[in-house]
Amino acid sequence: MSLKGELRAKAEPSKKAGRWLLLILILIIMVLGLALTALFSVFQTAHLLMSLPAKPFNHIGAHLMPPCDEISFRSQRSDILLSGWFFKSRAVSRGNVILIHNNGDNRLQFDLQTAELYRFLNEENFNVLSFDLRHSGKSDGLQSAYGLAEYKDVLAAMMAAERLSGDKRMLLYGFGSGVTAALLAWNELPIEAPDEKALAADPELPNLCRKDVQALLLDTPAASVFDYIRVDLNPEGFMNKHLYWPFLPEAVRLASGAGPLTNLIPLASQIQAPMFIIRNLPEQRIPQYSIDAFINERLRLNGEMTLVSEIAKAGHLSGFTEDQESYLQSLKSFLDRWIEYSPVSE
Repeated sequence: MSLKGELRAKAEPSKKAGRWLLLILILIIMVLGLALTALFSVFQTAHLLMSLPAKPFNHIGAHLMPPCDEISFRSQRSDILLSGWFFKSRAVSRGNVILIHNNGDNRLQFDLQTAELYRFLNEENFNVLSFDLRHSGKSDGLQSAYGLAEYKDVLAAMMAAERLSGDKRMLLYGFGSGVTAALLAWNELPIEAPDEKALAADPELPNLCRKDVQALLLDTPAASVFDYIRVDLNPEGFMNKHLYWPFLPEAVRLASGAGPLTNLIPLASQIQAPMFIIRNLPEQRIPQYSIDAFINERLRLNGEMTLVSEIAKAGHLSGFTEDQESYLQSLKSFLDRWIEYSPVSE
């Protein structure tokens, strides 16, 4: 073989190897491109989901509410202005009930029927603070986050209720994703009340602690924050099933700036305060196993201070509207057992 032929023979494997390397490089670039496109799509969809318009505020229904004061206050460490109502107890107060609505709703969680819930709580001698979370009702805010950011609104509402009533005793009443906001707000409170020095150094620090939360009232609690987000997702179709359903809830969490905590069961298990849980059975939007897991673990660890009630009507957050009498009867049984009629402690 000539020298030229030998050189050509030696060069052939190098050319083949080069072509394979180029092909592999192209495939890697294509995979990365698809991954980045999918990532962009997930975050863009998360942004759109968080920016969806909330249910319009019923201004006519607002005139049908019991006597109350129009109030406004800013979310904790934020310029977001929140709007709400404060219903003051006409007798010696048993504490302040903070109502926390579901994502996409507003302070009229049950539309006009919400007035009956306000009246019931007032007649049970509770002050009631009902307000619109960020990006809902008459409150400001560009996005909602299924409770992952709204817990700051709840902390601000608790501070407002304390200022208005002079009473630090709080009952957090969450509906749907409002459960997330209630539990995260409790988790954010210090174990012990801050001293005067700490309050002077930080005016936005709540003059409250976990012991001030007398009870939690939870309508449709779920094991994970992500279960509430998936209520608004469509599991049908290839992209929805394989991209948005598994990854979009995490994108919402990241976009909200929230920490890694998404499992609500450990929080519920930590709370050494009475807890009222109510749900539809069967539940139509959140997996039953998720709600069961939350309830079972709470009962296992804190069963002696937990009351679970079920409205035997298929639905989602519709127990109050489907069977108001049973709903309020269960709630009254819980309140009578756990919340004393006593004056504000000095």
